[in-house]
Amino acid sequence: MHFTFITLGYHPDLDGGGYRYAAALAESLSRRGHRVEVISSNVNNELPSVEDVAGVKVYRLRGMSGGIPFWSNWLTRNRALSRLLHEKDQASNGTPAWDILISHHTYFGKAVRRWPHLGIYQGPWGLEYKLSKESPGRTGFARWMDRAMSGYLHRCDRQALDRMSRRMVASEYSRRSLGLWHRGFDGTADVIGGGVDLERFREVPDRNLLRARWGVDKQSFLWLSVRRLDARMGLDRLIRAYAGASVEGRKTELWLAGRGPQRQALEDLANGLGVADRVKFLGYVPESELSERYAAADCTVMPSLDLEGFGLATVESLACGTPVLASDAGANGELLEDLAPDLIYPVTEPAALEAKIRGILTGELGLPERTKCRDFVRDRHTWSKVAEKVEQIAFEERAKEGRRSGR
Repeated sequence: MHFTFITLGYHPDLDGGGYRYAAALAESLSRRGHRVEVISSNVNNELPSVEDVAGVKVYRLRGMSGGIPFWSNWLTRNRALSRLLHEKDQASNGTPAWDILISHHTYFGKAVRRWPHLGIYQGPWGLEYKLSKESPGRTGFARWMDRAMSGYLHRCDRQALDRMSRRMVASEYSRRSLGLWHRGFDGTADVIGGGVDLERFREVPDRNLLRARWGVDKQSFLWLSVRRLDARMGLDRLIRAYAGASVEGRKTELWLAGRGPQRQALEDLANGLGVADRVKFLGYVPESELSERYAAADCTVMPSLDLEGFGLATVESLACGTPVLASDAGANGELLEDLAPDLIYPVTEPAALEAKIRGILTGELGLPERTKCRDFVRDRHTWSKVAEKVEQIAFEERAKEGRRSGR
């Protein structure tokens, strides 16, 4: 089959869970013998407009550079996508320009509305925007603009969602939440899950050697969190819980990997709580190194407050053999409930995270064996399994279209 994916960003052009999801799925479908194209944004207009990447042909749309407002760039890219799709349609000489068109982000909902398409719904765009802007330092005017922008994105999101001929989501949490995020929506969607590349994310033969490279004491318990540094990730709660859960005689470190607007506030918090010497901000960690960071850690923490549509960091950590302690927000609970239900804590009780950390450090709360963690994701969460589900949905949709057109 010929798949064409429409996505706001594509890994490694842009870093982020949604972009990595798009790339991993596209490449997995290509490995299964399908012809796969991706149309994405050109980051800073510095990348090739067309490029073959891991068996996938990637088209990149130029945007406007400089201090251009969001809406101008959004309209520019949507017009460019609409032109490109129209050109492909015209050049196909009456045959379908693609078998299946899949929108991976509602950013391009305005452009794809003319063509029947499926959608992989990542989450509520407007609400994510609103939560990302939450900060004590925001002025009254800035907060008003945030609300206006959030409402506008929410309307765009809903319109794009309604135009999808079939919707796919990564978790039961997302499927259940559709009607809450968008009032009146019936919540119909296929759950396709998420995956991990077991070749890229794996255990290492000598963790002590790896830890020594970064100056981590053999006896130290190493916590890791791989998150964008913004409000909804709950990293301020993690730092407070970590500071409050010290156990006499137990050495510990906390690594925070990621970039984002909260970095300075989080650094100030760690300093104010007296744990700045034990909390290391790693910044952006390249994927070539990310697997080793997971493998070096004793436990990864996912303290999300909301909108965790799947949790790639969870399955990537488990693939490296490292257990995960997580809030029950979003899809965290459904990912871990069959492996380690005791490592899930209620997000509504901030003190629960501190209690879990202390329980792990004292040994009262056990962690699953590292081999068990990897076996768990190998059996349940691979990209080939996700691709199989998308492939089946695509075959069903193509058969429906064939019946409608009499082919």
